[in-house]
Amino acid sequence: MKTIADHLRKRRLELGLLQREVARKIGVSTATVTHWELGERQSAVRHLPAIIRFLGYSPLAEGTTLPERLLVWRQVQGVSRKRAARVLQVDESTLARWERGKGMPGPQSSRKVGEILWAKRP
Repeated sequence: MKTIADHLRKRRLELGLLQREVARKIGVSTATVTHWELGERQSAVRHLPAIIRFLGYSPLAEGTTLPERLLVWRQVQGVSRKRAARVLQVDESTLARWERGKGMPGPQSSRKVGEILWAKRP
C-alpha cells in the first residue's frame, strides 16, 4: 500500500463499513472519503489524527532523518507548520528549513525538538 487512502480503503473494507460510516468516524463528509479513496485528493494534515485512530496505527513512515521525523511528527499531530513552530518556540520559516533539511536546531531548540520527537505517542 502506497498511500494513506490505500490504508483507509483496506481498513474500511475489512470492517465492512460504508464510506459514509467512515466519514462519520473521521469527522468529514462522505464525498471527502470518496475523493481520498479515488486518489482525487489527499487528506489534510488536520484529519490525520482521526484517520490514525480509525486505522489503529500510523501509515506514515517513522523517518530516519531529523527533517523526516519533524514532518511525520507534525502530520501525526495534525498540526500546521505555524502551530508546530509555536510549540517548538521557533519561527515558522525556521521550522520549514529544518523540514527541508536546510539547517539544524541550535542547542536550546534541540532540547525542545528532542522532547517532542521522542515523547511517547498516544
